[in-house]
Amino acid sequence: MISSGLWAPFATIIIFVMVSSCTTAEKAMQEKHSKTAHSQPSQKRVPPVDLVKLSKELGMYKDIRDIGFYERTFNDCRLPREHRLTQKCNTQILTAIQFRMRCRDSEGTVENVSHHELEPLVSSSVRWNLSRYSGTTTTDASGFGRVLVRSAKSLRNKRFRLTHNNQMMAVSASEVRQFVLPRYWCN
Repeated sequence: MISSGLWAPFATIIIFVMVSSCTTAEKAMQEKHSKTAHSQPSQKRVPPVDLVKLSKELGMYKDIRDIGFYERTFNDCRLPREHRLTQKCNTQILTAIQFRMRCRDSEGTVENVSHHELEPLVSSSVRWNLSRYSGTTTTDASGFGRVLVRSAKSLRNKRFRLTHNNQMMAVSASEVRQFVLPRYWCN
């Protein structure tokens, strides 16, 4: 039996232990709920891959003056895991389209236009579209531009569309070369 002189400190200790255990249990429940709320599956976002770096690694990076359509198939296991589209390795295709845009003063046919009569289209906002892919690219002081696209299927037979100054032109991606355009494209 506990003597009456020791009862008060003993009761204080028992009350303290009971309150502490209730508070600890409540905190544990809150932490469990907090962890559950934050551990819900979230939409995984794939960070963008530096396509210029990838094209260099695949040996596809060419001088901007080498106009045309290029594509290379690769296994995305070559990429760091965080840049893959899925956790499993997949076959991917890197497409490079290099082109040149120049404007002419004359209207109509372009068969007899000399290279001295052509002005390069220089822009930092040429919009492009290729199948379901789109973006903006630049053309340099000579009118050369480049588009790089990573896809699951070949884009060789898809339409490649360029838009500038509210003007639009389209050709098959595999036929991209040099474009001689009317003057209003360069204005």
